[in-house]
Amino acid sequence: MSDCGVCLYYEADETAYEIQESIQVADKDLRCCECNKTISIGTKYAEAILYMDQDEDGNPSDPHTYTTCLICDEVADAFYCGG
Repeated sequence: MSDCGVCLYYEADETAYEIQESIQVADKDLRCCECNKTISIGTKYAEAILYMDQDEDGNPSDPHTYTTCLICDEVADAFYCGG
């Protein structure tokens, strides 16, 4: 439960096998996958790489990359409950 008692949930058709999250600095203009605003060159943003499958050797494969502005990332951290 978030501190204010409000929780956001989502439904996914498919879950990720592995997730890599990091804060990056934009080297070109990007678009936030949540609010669709421009993330300008030189601006920090959250990057999540989701691996949806494994190859025959057990290594993560089929990556999907999502870029999120730090405001949307902060909202998600504050209000998503249960992972």
